[in-house]
Amino acid sequence: MIGQRIHIGFYTWWEMIHRRGNPAGIVVSIRNPGAQLPEFEPGWNAIHYETFHDIDSRFHDFQMMTYGQAFRTAVFVERQARREEINEIAIHCQDGVSRSAAVAVAVAERLGISLEQPTDGANLLVLRKMRFALAVCRMLGPIL
Repeated sequence: MIGQRIHIGFYTWWEMIHRRGNPAGIVVSIRNPGAQLPEFEPGWNAIHYETFHDIDSRFHDFQMMTYGQAFRTAVFVERQARREEINEIAIHCQDGVSRSAAVAVAVAERLGISLEQPTDGANLLVLRKMRFALAVCRMLGPIL
């Protein structure tokens, strides 16, 4: 069972670039548009990158998470989590409390895993879009 072998955690940008790579772990990396790509310690099995601002409604020219970004992230997680050797999903954003928390909540719900961290600051727009994208992935199942 997937939930019995995978740990999900969410982290700040600083925490992630200083973590040792996990050959059995995957990373979902979220950053602001225009921000420099993080340089992770080598050794992670796979890394997925997305860029959008930490907002939950339209604001000036800021970029919200799109359904396309949510779906790409969901497909990445679904495919990777099925692999027997994967034992960790590490999700990070700049501050590690809003966007990454929302993705972690949705992924944990989908995989039936309990999170050990508080998620009070989860971005509700990101959470809603990730839940939708993961539900679509669940319906598509084996064809992904």
